[in-house]
Amino acid sequence: MASFLVRWHLGLLTTALAVALIGLPVSHDLNLDWSVEGMFPQNDPTVEAYRHLQERFGAKDICLAVYHDPELWDASGAGLKRLEEISEGLAKVDGIQAVLSLSELNQVLKTVRGPMRLFANHDGSPLLDPNDKLAQALARVFESYTHRPETNYVAIACMLETVDSESRPGPSDHEVTLQRIDDFMKQIPSPAALGMVTGEPVLVAEGFKMVQRDGIRLGITCSVIVSLVLLLCFRSLRWTLIPMAVVHWSLIATQASLVWLAMDLTMISSTLTSIVTVIGVATSIHLLLRFQEERRCGVERRQALESTLCVLLKPIFFACVTDAVGFCALLFANVGPVRDFGLMMAMGSMAVFFAIILVVPGLALLGPWDTDPRTPKLDLALRLMLRRVLKSCLKLRRTGLVSLFLVLTLSVWGSLRMQVESDFTKNFRADSPLMQGYSVIEDELGGAGVWDVMLPAPTNLSAEYLRAVEELEQELRDLRVELAGTDDDGVAGEIRLTKVLSIIDAVRALDAEMMTRMIAPLARLKLMQSAMPDFSQALLTQAPDDNGQHWLRIMLRSQEQVPAAAKSALVLRVQKLVQERCQSEEWKQMLGISFVKDKLPIAEVAGYHVMLGRLVENVLADQWRCFFIATGGVFVIMCIAIGSWKLAAVTLIPNSLPILLVLGYLGWTGTRANMGVALIAAVSLGLSIDSSIHYLSHYRRRISEGSKPRKAMQSAQENVGLAALLATIALVAGFVTLCISEFEPTVVFGGLASVTLLGGLLGNLIILPLLIAGKD
Repeated sequence: MASFLVRWHLGLLTTALAVALIGLPVSHDLNLDWSVEGMFPQNDPTVEAYRHLQERFGAKDICLAVYHDPELWDASGAGLKRLEEISEGLAKVDGIQAVLSLSELNQVLKTVRGPMRLFANHDGSPLLDPNDKLAQALARVFESYTHRPETNYVAIACMLETVDSESRPGPSDHEVTLQRIDDFMKQIPSPAALGMVTGEPVLVAEGFKMVQRDGIRLGITCSVIVSLVLLLCFRSLRWTLIPMAVVHWSLIATQASLVWLAMDLTMISSTLTSIVTVIGVATSIHLLLRFQEERRCGVERRQALESTLCVLLKPIFFACVTDAVGFCALLFANVGPVRDFGLMMAMGSMAVFFAIILVVPGLALLGPWDTDPRTPKLDLALRLMLRRVLKSCLKLRRTGLVSLFLVLTLSVWGSLRMQVESDFTKNFRADSPLMQGYSVIEDELGGAGVWDVMLPAPTNLSAEYLRAVEELEQELRDLRVELAGTDDDGVAGEIRLTKVLSIIDAVRALDAEMMTRMIAPLARLKLMQSAMPDFSQALLTQAPDDNGQHWLRIMLRSQEQVPAAAKSALVLRVQKLVQERCQSEEWKQMLGISFVKDKLPIAEVAGYHVMLGRLVENVLADQWRCFFIATGGVFVIMCIAIGSWKLAAVTLIPNSLPILLVLGYLGWTGTRANMGVALIAAVSLGLSIDSSIHYLSHYRRRISEGSKPRKAMQSAQENVGLAALLATIALVAGFVTLCISEFEPTVVFGGLASVTLLGGLLGNLIILPLLIAGKD
């Protein structure tokens, strides 16, 4: 095989170039799926509830346009007049179906009183009249949702138009609309200032944009930094470009294949570039050092390359196959994007092998210039250091094994204590404009968590049904969840729903005036529907669903930046209360249906707030099962590659240790796991297993040539260890650049990837020799 690759190196390189030229434009069509619901299993009840919300109420995702106006409550009415103008301007922005603010309530009064206005002043400017009971009652309906009397911050709720599912993936319609809203808010007239856009749709859009940007950054900066490290070490432009050519050809081939298979990247699989870079650079450096060794012995260039390939093709092949098998274990996950991620990484792993056989021979033998990589200046010093490390390990073998057992035990124990971060806002830096906007919502306007309750409703709303919904709303307002003892943060106090709002609250507000109080409740409902049609349609379905059922929506607001346990407890309490009420005999009678229990329309709790709270937990849910399946698959391939089940079993320990140490550290320190931890848990084996295969292949080859085990181990330590050390230095230098990202999961992934690479290096250079030693 090696002889064939060397003989036909130009033909193979031409083939590689043709594949790259065909695949490059295709790879640019690879999209990022921006949907959060795609990060859950297809039948997940949280996603089902969110889809029902979209179907029943037209997918009215809501964002908040917030600004500060020192004249908001000025007696002249200038601030409220400005609010009216800004609301009207936002209503005209493409992608916004309707807006809701304090000024929008004018329309209600116009409908109820004819020409009279909610804000009546002697000069016609809007002014909230403190003596107008109806005006005050209507204003209180939206208090803590759009405004608070004690603050000069005000929010305008923007109901976004439905996103056509066919328009995904790629930058979503919401992302474009949110950018338009942001541009508009930056131009609001003074003295209004600090215009910003917040809400769960903004978090999701910003998160995906940052993931996309960080993927590009990793591709560029990692390539530049790894190239500089290789250039400094080997002082050869040719052998600096070869690893980069392997990586980028593999990426082009993989991305083009994904496009042809109609697959899309997600927030999970955005690490494709990093994994391919790890495998490609590490594999290339093993080839480079072996080729350099052959040339130092005076072997002619073609023969040196053939000898190098002859020795390393088998371990390279099995290293790539092992990576692919490990990633294929993710196909057993319940979450679609996790399964796609496993398939993508497996394809990327095998693409590296094809890049090695197509690209490396041609580039290594092309032309007479810069033919050989130079010996690193610290080559001898590094080899001596690796030899001393081995000698010390073998000398203290028993102590080392005991220490390894203790570390493994503590790591596994700690990993079982790990907690998940459910606050999606923690994925962004606290000093970012987005988080500053969220702090305003949290502190000034009642909280940034927006979610909903969907209740089955009769075709014709009865006074009895309206009263029952009012009672349920009051029970929701009375819910309290204690914070003390729920979190390691030691936060005391309680959390509650800061706003509970439905169309019925607006109807009841009309009781404040004698004239409207005399109108029957159902007539008042019709009045509100004609006064605020968009708002009413978003809260009460006008037509039945496919099952002939009408639905009523209760909008909830709560604090977002609270301990995870308390947030989950509040969601569960709301779900339990709603289910209990809607399963009662009273509700069955009000719905006018006689049925058995399993046919009862089920009330649901839905919204981005609920989904984002479970996002990381959901991605991590299958990690342990997939990790054990990956371990089993890797063990089988290692048995075939090495020819010894004992040595194959031994390799699993140093390669599992880095991620166990990371998860154990998180568990013992109480650090919460975010998306970055979820990603590194999935790819941990692929970051270090390659070096183990090369190490054991070298070790077994030396023994077959007649060396004693100790001598064979020393040779593997110096040769394979040096390649692993140089590859780790280059890769860590590249991954560290991710730590400057504004997206915290990317920062965590960059840091943990670096730590895992270093841990894998130490595992293969210290722990692996400890475990395989025993013969002289």
